[in-house]
Amino acid sequence: MTSWFFRFVHRHFIVFNSCFEDPRLDRRALRLGQGDRLAVITSAGCNALEYLLDGPDHVHAVDVNPLQNHLLELKIAAIRGLPHATFFQLFGEGRLDGFGEVYRAQLRAELSAPAQAFWDRRTHYFEGTRAFPTFYHRGATGLAAKLARAYLRSRGIPPQRIRALFDVDDPQERRQQFEALQPRLWTRLGRWAVEREPVLALLGYHGTQRRQILETHGGVAGYLAELLARIFTKLPLHDNYFWWVYLAGSYTRDRCPAYLQERHFSLLQQRVDRISVHTGTLTSFLTQRPQPISAFVLLDHMDWLSTHDRAALAEEWSHITARSTDGARVLWRSIARSTDYVDDLQISRGGERMRLGDLLRYDEALAEALHPLDRTGIYQCLRIATLPG
Repeated sequence: MTSWFFRFVHRHFIVFNSCFEDPRLDRRALRLGQGDRLAVITSAGCNALEYLLDGPDHVHAVDVNPLQNHLLELKIAAIRGLPHATFFQLFGEGRLDGFGEVYRAQLRAELSAPAQAFWDRRTHYFEGTRAFPTFYHRGATGLAAKLARAYLRSRGIPPQRIRALFDVDDPQERRQQFEALQPRLWTRLGRWAVEREPVLALLGYHGTQRRQILETHGGVAGYLAELLARIFTKLPLHDNYFWWVYLAGSYTRDRCPAYLQERHFSLLQQRVDRISVHTGTLTSFLTQRPQPISAFVLLDHMDWLSTHDRAALAEEWSHITARSTDGARVLWRSIARSTDYVDDLQISRGGERMRLGDLLRYDEALAEALHPLDRTGIYQCLRIATLPG
């Protein structure tokens, strides 16, 4: 039942209305620049757009969920056709009065036919309703955030009290304020709910990742409690837009992804033609690409394939190694603390079978330096590797 529910959510809804991988770490790890061609799992498209700021020759955004790509297409069209103030209203504040008219007059013609069919019926996503005031209340993660805010209110914790922590600069004071809330954060019902796989599916976690959490924490509630304590007591919060948007329902101009910032908008407009959108698996994309790829950002999708389709995962890596440049960089994350399942894959390379771990060259020192700086805090493992040509 659970696998069916996860697949249903991911096939019929925008799951991620905002990326939840920290691109600041990615850009330091990948060192993108002129001559690079990057393949990245689309998600909400925020990071794919941010990578353009480093000047790669091209960014290929690939996702099996066409709805995620429809969202990125809309962002690309808005960058091309709107002034920054309107663009920020749309994707920063998540709401633009009269968006339907703006969409039909200035954006629709820039979209593919499937994206047009999708957004023709959903311009209300950005016009706001009582139940869904902004776009960031939409989609699976938006619904999960709404439920979380309702839960906080039921426990006598107004979401604005959590948001106030973002402006507390003194770490000790912030820790004291957060710990004062802790006794009210968790109830028996709350702990029961977060252990349910359908709830986790709304958050973008699948059954494999739930099992990975159980292996390290014994329960999802323990994992989430540790995660929240780390975010709110150990890391700087002033620029943590990842958690802010789900607490507030919108970004602010000084707490938002780089692609939304006015100082980057002109450069983004100049380079937005360097991004293209591809619906399908990474394997299907790579079989159609004549030009080699110099960097890959794989997010955490391999967690799912590691148990549900290892053959497809091995095939994907066979194509990655076949289509990569000499020294290509590969970055991925995992809910697990180890990704031995990647190293143990048997892949085809040059007509021979070999263990993938014998090919990858890991930069463990860099990963260990960057991972503690991750502003999302949800992943237990960051891997950075290079491939020989």
